[in-house]
Amino acid sequence: MRCFSDRIRRARRLEGWSQARLAGNLGVTTSAVGHWERPGGHLPSTENLIEVAGYLSISLEWLAAGRGEMRPAQFGEKALGMLSLSDEEETLLQYYRNLDVSSRAFLTQFLRALTPTPEADGTLISGCADAGKRVAS
Repeated sequence: MRCFSDRIRRARRLEGWSQARLAGNLGVTTSAVGHWERPGGHLPSTENLIEVAGYLSISLEWLAAGRGEMRPAQFGEKALGMLSLSDEEETLLQYYRNLDVSSRAFLTQFLRALTPTPEADGTLISGCADAGKRVAS
């Protein structure tokens, strides 16, 4: 496919997503996605282009330039670059991808709160007035 608008529309439809769903996940308006899918329309920012490729599980090179395969054999849900995901991680990633932007932000904050920080185990603090001091454990 030569035209970016055709490629993004095709990928979205193959995934079974509406323009509204893609827009919601990206944090843009439905009309923005409509512009991207219109021949001669606006193009997404680089950041949104990367996110679209991730959400729709397609090759960024194919989406942006029309080169290569839409979904190369090595580009599956379990392989993101050189990263292999367990079945549980794959399921969590799919749930995350289906969230809207505000829900993603909430979930990210929640997970950060659950994750032990380096300060909690007595390692050095950096970037504050007490930089270089150890935290008491």
